[in-house]
Amino acid sequence: VTANNDAPRVAHWMEPTCILFAGCARRRWCFFAGTLLALGAGKVESPSLWPRFVLCEDSGVQSLRDTSGSSKVSVFAASLAGDEGLIRGRQRTGLALRAALLNEGDGDWEIKLPKLLDGLETAGHAKHVSYAKCVGNNLPSSTEVRCRVGSGRSGQHFLANASWADGRLASFDSGEFRQDFAICPLSNLLRSWRRQPGRWRQRLQLQLQLQGPELDETPLSFSLEFCRVDRPLLQVSFCSQPLYGFSGMSEELPFVLEDWLSYHLDYVGFDHGEIYDVDGSFAEALEPWARSSAWRKSSLAYHKAWPGRLSTVLETLSKKQPYCTETLAYAHCLTKHRALSRWVALLHAPDEYLSIRNLKHSGALQEVMEYLEHDLPNDQVFAFFQVNGVSFAKGGPDAETPATAGRGAVLAASKLRMPMVYHHMPIVDPFVCHSAGPHMCYGEPDENLRVGVTKEVPPLVLVVHHYVEMVERNRGRCGSMDQRCFIPDDSLRHVQEWLQSLSPISEKK
Repeated sequence: VTANNDAPRVAHWMEPTCILFAGCARRRWCFFAGTLLALGAGKVESPSLWPRFVLCEDSGVQSLRDTSGSSKVSVFAASLAGDEGLIRGRQRTGLALRAALLNEGDGDWEIKLPKLLDGLETAGHAKHVSYAKCVGNNLPSSTEVRCRVGSGRSGQHFLANASWADGRLASFDSGEFRQDFAICPLSNLLRSWRRQPGRWRQRLQLQLQLQGPELDETPLSFSLEFCRVDRPLLQVSFCSQPLYGFSGMSEELPFVLEDWLSYHLDYVGFDHGEIYDVDGSFAEALEPWARSSAWRKSSLAYHKAWPGRLSTVLETLSKKQPYCTETLAYAHCLTKHRALSRWVALLHAPDEYLSIRNLKHSGALQEVMEYLEHDLPNDQVFAFFQVNGVSFAKGGPDAETPATAGRGAVLAASKLRMPMVYHHMPIVDPFVCHSAGPHMCYGEPDENLRVGVTKEVPPLVLVVHHYVEMVERNRGRCGSMDQRCFIPDDSLRHVQEWLQSLSPISEKK
């Protein structure tokens, strides 16, 4: 896998036809003539001397206003994690808090649709919906951050003379969003607990204080409760963009959500998924997935009516701009999975299927991610793998109509693809990446507003099949993406047949 940040945005579908690593005999995996060959397998869990914590499930979004009432700041995601430098692509980092902040200020939000490199705003987008994002204001760079951990057996006592740790504000203004994070190191405060796992509490109380020129003289003090994560890191999870309008989608494609989740969680090999929606319309369809955790190896979290959890203003704006809070959903997902997952894919919606080109058995994604991780540099910070996408249009040889296809209808109806691929889905390290747009992740700010090495994964290994004409109202969309979809492609026939062999999840106990 040889690519860098300067790689072209568009590549031919079958280039390269052969990838051969130098010194391949010494590696666990090789590519030859487009075939993935396993020379060895096995998952390796890199240990850390620090535990990991996430906000407890009963913790909601916590919002505070300054004494003047002019500024409102919320903590909508937080985690505690550290790394001993034992995981490839990461630098040695002590235990630290990362908290995602929402600054509403005077309540003004900019509705913004980032332009593409060619200056176009809507190339390839569906015409019936706005892809604009709601962009707020950053906190002042002079905002002071500090935190402290509760004492006593319950950890709920904060003595007046308790030690505070000084933190910092990490701010992003990428053109896609403006986002702030409070970063607070805790290693010194908890040094006595290091290497003594038995002393780490199941629950940890922490106070986070913010103080700055826009927050009056009295600091905003957030009381956060964290729950310890006792299991190993998940290998790979995914998070969706905020979805909406499930009833209309399912009326045309009754199994659209069930097929998408069954394929990615049960067949491809994702360990976990985070689903966000705008209007709560996915609640009933996702309820069987919550019940199925007893027999399914993978898991799913659902964030119902996501914009309303953040603020009433964003809830209102999202009614006309459904992707208003998309980047905030990604910030929430990455902050949370910093303590839960090794990798997180931005798998946007049910019109996207991640295809593993040359491995067709269940759980193959786990093997691919092990291979990709094995080739990471030891001495450089690594941010994300860029997975290309290829668009599909309805029609083609043996194409079926949704009405006759039943399960697997999305794949059965669209079997014509374009000849080119494009950068589409990042698989990011949430420990490195703080926030993300739909196709890019961002770490601590540098001159390029991102940090670390990135690699493009050849489409012969992983590629996203993007069914841009999945619903009938989008027919013809593929022709608006500078390339027509005219090449017959039935490479996911085995997936279509596998889906058609399944019974609905509602029938399973």
